[in-house]
Amino acid sequence: MQRVDEEIIKSEQDSGKTSSQRERIIPHEPLKSVGTRVPKGLPIHFYNPSWFNSHSAGQKTITADAFNVAFLPDASKSLRGAQHPDERLGDRKFTDRFWDKLIGPYNISHEIPNEEELDETDEETYDVSEVGSSEDESDEEEEAQEVAESNQLFDEDTLMAEAPEADYFNTGSSHIAFEKKWSGW
Repeated sequence: MQRVDEEIIKSEQDSGKTSSQRERIIPHEPLKSVGTRVPKGLPIHFYNPSWFNSHSAGQKTITADAFNVAFLPDASKSLRGAQHPDERLGDRKFTDRFWDKLIGPYNISHEIPNEEELDETDEETYDVSEVGSSEDESDEEEEAQEVAESNQLFDEDTLMAEAPEADYFNTGSSHIAFEKKWSGW
């Protein structure tokens, strides 16, 4: 953030504008930070490459957004008051243009699958001619027949005839059914 402030001040001085920002006085001896958590989800070039590369693949995935960039390759041009023409691009086009240049020092092999892995997944495709084969149709017919038979087994009329007290619970009023069932107490 200090670098951003410095670049804003330089930009205003170069353009002849006066600053309306409050001047921040930086202590001569840096104070320990209270917040020690790393901000997550920022574009990858917000993080120091050596620090980023020293972490495990899982930590890298959680910490950085490896597929977006926010600054030009020369970050000081992004922090100037005058807008660089490339900064007018949308996020996707900006990332497409500068991602290759900015990603160089970062190890993001955990994010990008190897060509061998891609080839393996391509080999696991299914034969379209097998879909809708006669075996599938006969299996579906058998399943439909089994469902119909099971529905016949649990027909309401059959259940009522076999269990005469079941009609107490089908009256729609549970307290009436309870009184009829337990009136012998």
